[in-house]
This record gives sequence, structure tokens and C-alpha cells, in this order.
Amino acid sequence: MSLFLALEILSVNLDSTFIGAGGTNNWEFKAISDCTTKLSLKYSRPWE
Repeated sequence: MSLFLALEILSVNLDSTFIGAGGTNNWEFKAISDCTTKLSLKYSRPWE
């Protein structure tokens, strides 16, 4: 089992004129027990 701790936006391209311009995120998880788990992430833009 894991616990979601934080999402930190490290960089966003504010100079870009393109909608949905790239950026970098840091996701932090912490194991709260000795076990195996599966993590699935799906990328989608906020307006989708």
C-alpha cells in the first residue's frame, strides 16, 4: 500500500504561445507497508 504525499510543479513554459505547452511535475509517494502494488498513470490535458 502506498500513500500519495505531494505533487510539485517544477517548471512550466510561461513564454510559450502554445496551449498545453510542456512542463515538469514531481509526484511523491511513500510506502506505508511492506507489499507490492501497481501504479498506473494516464496522461491527459486538463481540457480533455
